[in-house]
Amino acid sequence: MLILYRVVLFFYVRLIWVASFFNKKADLFLRGRKSQEVRLKSLALQLESRVWFHFSSLGEFEQGRPLIERWKHDYPADKIILTFFSPSGYEIRKNYPVADNVFYLPVDGPHSSLKFIKQLSPRVAIFTKYDFWYYYFFYLQQFEIPLYMISVKFRTDQIFFKWYGKLFKKMLAWVNWFFVQDELSMTLLQSTGNNQVSIAGDTRFDRVIENFEHRQPLPEIRAFTAGCLTLIAGSTWSKDEKLLLKLLVEPAFDHWKFIIAPHEPGLKQIQAIIDNSPVEVMLYSTLKQRFFQSGILAKQGENLLPQGTGKSQLNNSRLLLVDNIGMLSSIYQFGNLAYIGGGFGSGIHNILEAGVAGIPVIFGPEFKKFKEAVDTLKLGCSFSVATYQELLTYFTLFQNIEKRTMAGNRISAYIRKNRGATSVILERLHHDLKTGN
Repeated sequence: MLILYRVVLFFYVRLIWVASFFNKKADLFLRGRKSQEVRLKSLALQLESRVWFHFSSLGEFEQGRPLIERWKHDYPADKIILTFFSPSGYEIRKNYPVADNVFYLPVDGPHSSLKFIKQLSPRVAIFTKYDFWYYYFFYLQQFEIPLYMISVKFRTDQIFFKWYGKLFKKMLAWVNWFFVQDELSMTLLQSTGNNQVSIAGDTRFDRVIENFEHRQPLPEIRAFTAGCLTLIAGSTWSKDEKLLLKLLVEPAFDHWKFIIAPHEPGLKQIQAIIDNSPVEVMLYSTLKQRFFQSGILAKQGENLLPQGTGKSQLNNSRLLLVDNIGMLSSIYQFGNLAYIGGGFGSGIHNILEAGVAGIPVIFGPEFKKFKEAVDTLKLGCSFSVATYQELLTYFTLFQNIEKRTMAGNRISAYIRKNRGATSVILERLHHDLKTGN
């Protein structure tokens, strides 16, 4: 099985190399790893206490961010090392100010993983959710470097619980402690003979609450949505956008505005939405430029349009496309209803960012891997759609302010009830590091 694991990784790297000739992400994947060798050699020469946080991509980073920032507060002398497997995390967070160094994780292997761990020499390693790498886990265990996994959610269909998953099941024993999201995850782990586990919940709840409490004011978005009901569609893919654009031609909804933040807001994706939109489209970059160049802003809380700017100049479009990354969590404060993308692919994106703003959430049919989606569906504050007719039905339902308010209050209360995972994890980590367990 280990030979097969190495063969898969070998061909994976070769496929990335081929893709790098025409795919920007693949090119960044390879070039980013090559360009960091000098920094890693320099790091290996420095004597300092390091804590290693690893994330697959940007979404996992947001899960671990509350823990990173609390750790830096509690252990200011520690140097924070971040690694990412995907360019979607590294390229956006490579200048994250709390981290002392940010690297791409070298592809797992007997030589590359050993070399990387020796260069890092962390006193503790913290991985997030689903990132299991055989050789990294093996060498951490060999060097007696404590390894913790946070916000883990196990499912019965995962390879750990199959007859052919012995290699992956072996990795579980090399983790010092699992902080899982729910009781099923703990039961599944214990069924493999591993009892180094406790239920901590999901650190994303802490993060989205913190984000919402420190949200950006975005007066230009407030001006765009002024006097209208607004649907915020976050992290959308083409199948999501196809459904959403149909709603814009429904006469019953002409008092609604739409803000769409594509999962990948590149020129190609943005242009595809513009080409298929039945209404006039405005880009966020254009909105912001017009807004701040047209005059002095009125005071916050009053009319937020710039002086001398008529509403028609900013509000003549019903569809706003967010052509950047990093501000979506702050945009939800202006919504009356949210649509979360990804549900017609491998799985939905973060519904908690929208729910914490107290608005109902709609998403596609691929949601069963996500506990918060299952929970909120049962509570009647999130809703899954597989067809345009189903989307139309729910959108019509939420013309009613009482139904919107009821669902929004429920999902907001659910999120606040589930906060606290960061404190639970830190308490255990502090104890283990002090006692040497």
